[in-house]
Amino acid sequence: MTGVMVIYKDINLIVVEGGPKQQKFYKNLMLNRIKWSEEIIGQEKKKKVADDEDEEDDDENTCKNFNECQLVWEGIVRNRAFNDFRVHLLQSPKQVREFLEKHGVSHYWDHAYSTSVLLSEDPE
Repeated sequence: MTGVMVIYKDINLIVVEGGPKQQKFYKNLMLNRIKWSEEIIGQEKKKKVADDEDEEDDDENTCKNFNECQLVWEGIVRNRAFNDFRVHLLQSPKQVREFLEKHGVSHYWDHAYSTSVLLSEDPE
């Protein structure tokens, strides 16, 4: 499999290219086998208070500290955009878009970034 992993703040974009069998196994790994919703290493899960006490548990508020993996796009392309698999740490959305534009896949970032921005907004 070939592709790239772009790391920018809280948004990580992974683009993978490969045959149907490799894609099937990789998709299963990312979406089913890895438990993204478990607590982050180094964070202690809040202990529940006994029923006798009238303190509230803040489990709903700590939900934002968990990781999540979403499938943005899946399909067939004519040619591969990458020759191997690399990881890139970039500092701004503009840098990410320029890097992916060089490989002809900037639309993946546009879709993933716009989706994450919409999901991060808190309706009040």
